Order: sequence, then C-alpha cells, then structure tokens
Amino acid sequence: MIRNRIVCCMVLLAASFLFTNAFSQSTGSINALEQSNQLLSSGNIKAATNLLNIAIKDEPDYAPLYLQRGIILGMQNELDKAIKDFDAAIKLDGSLADAYYSRGLAYSKLGRGDFAIRDYTSTIKVDSTYSAAYYNRGSIYFGRVNYEAAIQDFQSALKVNPGYTKAYYNLGLCYDRLGNIEMAKTNYEMTLKFDPVYTEALFNYGLIQYAERNYTEGIKKFQKIVSYEPQNADAYFNVAVGHEHLREYDAAIENYLNYARYAPPEDSLKARDIKENKIRDIQEWKDRHGGKN
Repeated sequence: MIRNRIVCCMVLLAASFLFTNAFSQSTGSINALEQSNQLLSSGNIKAATNLLNIAIKDEPDYAPLYLQRGIILGMQNELDKAIKDFDAAIKLDGSLADAYYSRGLAYSKLGRGDFAIRDYTSTIKVDSTYSAAYYNRGSIYFGRVNYEAAIQDFQSALKVNPGYTKAYYNLGLCYDRLGNIEMAKTNYEMTLKFDPVYTEALFNYGLIQYAERNYTEGIKKFQKIVSYEPQNADAYFNVAVGHEHLREYDAAIENYLNYARYAPPEDSLKARDIKENKIRDIQEWKDRHGGKN
C-alpha cells in the first residue's frame, strides 16, 4: 500500500511578507492587508474579501492585494477566479514567489499538471529556497511515474528544509517503486525519526521487512500502527499475516478477527471469508502440525 501526499492547501501570507513588500504603498494598502489577515484568522472570509475589493479599487497597481484575494478565493475553491488574481499580481510584480506558488497550487487542484509545474519552476527561479515548490513539483513527477525527476525535487526540498518529513517519505516511495530497497528503508527511517507516528511509513517499511522475511520486525511496525490507530483494519491484517508465517497461530487468529471487526464495508466479503474459512483453516493446520500459541 503506497500512498502519496500532495500539498494542496492555500496558505495565508505571513505578515512579514506583507510588510517587506509594502514600503512604497499607502497606509491604506498596508492596513487592508493586515485587517484582511485578522478577519481571515477569525473566520470572516466575506468581510476580508470585501475589504480587499475596496482596497484594489483604491490602489489597482498593488500586487499583494491581488495575491491575498486570490489566496482567499483559492480557499473557497473558486480556482479560476483565484488564477486571474494571481495573473494580475504576477503581471504587476514578477518577483512575487508566493504568487507563482499559489497559482501552481490552483492549477494542481484543477488537474492541470503542466501549468502547475511551470509555476512551481517559476517559484524556484524567484526563490531557490522555496521548499514546498520543490516538493509539489516532485509530487507531480511522482504521479507521472517520473521517479528520477521526483527524487531530485524531494532531495532539493530537503536541502532547503532538512526536517521536511513528507519529502523523506516520498523519497522512500520513489526508491520503493524503483526497487532500491535499501534507499527506501533509509528514507522511511528518516521519516519516522522526525515523525514516529507517520503510519504510512510504518506500513510500507513493514511490507519491506515481510518481503525480506523479517516477520518479527515487520510485526512491530504494524503493531505500532495499531497502537496509534486501534481501528486500522489493514494493520491488524498484516500483524496476523506475520504471526501466521511465524506459526504463532493464536496471535494470527486474534488479529484476523480484529481485521474482520474493523474492515471497511468494501472489504466485507474478504472479512467474511476470513471469519468463515481462513480462521478455520489455520486452526485445522495448527491441530495437524502444531504451532506456537
């Protein structure tokens, strides 16, 4: 089970960004940006938008106003309108890395990967330390099965931000897909170093250990998932598989039953087969050949 995580949320502009780009503007523009952030923080999106609409009418040549309004529109999934505001911001000021990045996010959400890649690339050209742009571009390459390009971007994200947990995880996915198991394990380990409860990394690492017939260590990974997510059916299933390989049949039966208890509706037939057939077969095998309790 390999899962890919793509950053797809619009982020609000930090106040420091607004100030550094507002020195040549009137107090009105600066106040409008500050107040819109405050309104957004309190959940008053409509008032924040209205405030920016008025500010843009007063000062139509100030790029951060369009950028801020575009971000708000993106938060509401009005992506085409958001893109128009990002276009306006970039036309007025081509040095706004956040504008390129935010437009890339909007294109990503619309499924327009080529346009998103273009904007993430532009973001990086303006600001080579923009780790999220590397990460998002790498995620698109990953989805296109271009693992080599994805690896380069995730590594670039980590050079900028050595604690970027998701980048380590996605590196692990890339190496996993390429069959470079040692590098996959190294990056899953780094993921877990920064986030011990990263269940996807635990899951994939556990599968690798099973493939290496290291069932004891693999079981530990899946049991750790269960300790964090006590209704994770897939984790129980894999704990059961490991115990069955180790001929620890009572533990296998217990965890197969837990799987059946928590299995989602789409897996109801599998859960029924386990309860009606699998457990019976294990018990019969144990009775004939013996095994650990």
